[in-house]
Amino acid sequence: CSPWASPSVRRAELAAARRDGGVTHDSKLFLIFTSGTTGLPKASKITNLRMLAAGHMLDMAWQRLTPSDGIYCPLPLSHASGGMLGIGAAIRWRCRFIVRSKFSLRSFATDCVTHNVTVVQYIGELARYLASKPEDPREKDLGIRVAMGNGLRPDVWEKFQKRFGVEQIIEFYASSEGNASLVNNTGKVGAIGFVPNILTKIYPVKIFRYDQDADELVRDAATGLCVEAKAGETGQVMGLIKDDDPSRRFDGYTDKKATAKKVARDVAAAGDAWFCSGDLLKKDDAGFFYWVDRIGDTFRWKGENISTAEVEGTLAGFPAVADANVYGIEIPGADGRAGCARLNFSAPIDEVDLAALYAHLIKNLQKAALPAFFRTPLAPVHSNGAAAKHLTATFKHKKTQLRKEGYDLQTAAAGGDAVYVRDDGRKTYRRCTPEDAAKVARGELKL
Repeated sequence: CSPWASPSVRRAELAAARRDGGVTHDSKLFLIFTSGTTGLPKASKITNLRMLAAGHMLDMAWQRLTPSDGIYCPLPLSHASGGMLGIGAAIRWRCRFIVRSKFSLRSFATDCVTHNVTVVQYIGELARYLASKPEDPREKDLGIRVAMGNGLRPDVWEKFQKRFGVEQIIEFYASSEGNASLVNNTGKVGAIGFVPNILTKIYPVKIFRYDQDADELVRDAATGLCVEAKAGETGQVMGLIKDDDPSRRFDGYTDKKATAKKVARDVAAAGDAWFCSGDLLKKDDAGFFYWVDRIGDTFRWKGENISTAEVEGTLAGFPAVADANVYGIEIPGADGRAGCARLNFSAPIDEVDLAALYAHLIKNLQKAALPAFFRTPLAPVHSNGAAAKHLTATFKHKKTQLRKEGYDLQTAAAGGDAVYVRDDGRKTYRRCTPEDAAKVARGELKL
């Protein structure tokens, strides 16, 4: 269109060009790959409408930005948080978008002050790193009004908010491809979303009971329909799919088989279809949603269901632990999976009081939840987190390969790690020897 045309004429001409080219709100804009925390990444189809909706996430939290605001994004743009929510909000409000190619603890305060940042994007691990790093004199000059992201642990929330003077934290739950999004716009610590009870009928995102042993939704024997979880009960969060409602559609992946696996039918009513998030949540009486675990990450040991998120949170509460990745591993001749963790400490392992670590865990966890093993780098990777090879691009823990490797000493050593085993007699953890591993394999070493 003509560069000298008025704005209204230019908009009309552009709209006509889109129509003539067959571009609609349903048109595919780009593909975003899932993070691949529990397997290979899948290509999610992102439409124009989905991108537009992502830019309105701050509206749901009653936040209005202006062109003078600046959004700071230390996250990769190849994933939904940075590439959709961050960029979408900048387009929506016509404000500045500050991108850092690689997250830097040392430069965080300097970047935010230099570029007059008012909105910060985070994921839980980044917030934890920031809250635990040495203080920077420039932090007193920060003007952060909003921090938006997901995965912020309750034990880090208030510490992060107070230290950096954040007026409002907007914690949300979403996935690149899903339709079961939630937002906590109330500031309630620990909640990942809020749907008032009076709105549950018009916003069909619900939690349904899930049998983790059978790896399937629980269905009523009489009706064959799924059973909705009660307040306080853990279940899979799911979103109702309506193909005639753009806000309730599930566009899926480029892989049709992968798309079909994420859809459950005859859930709340005969003939309906719901998006299966693969995540376990619970909800309280007031309508606040809380993270529990990823389906497949929860494992069963000694007759108990063990939440990796709970164990990781407890480990993170021990001062010397800089990063914790918990998963279940198979033990020869034993039912279920024993707990194992990959830990990164803030000090050399020889300087860590492992008896104090044992005492901390036994005080805060049921006995079955105590990791039977942990592996840790022979030399600290860095003081604030995990090795890059054990993290996705969005700083989520990878577990699949670690599960396969189990407590194998040679495999761990090849990856630069040492394996430690729990010693209940001495109430500590100690270096696992080849003799210990052989006893475990023969069922002679009790875990």
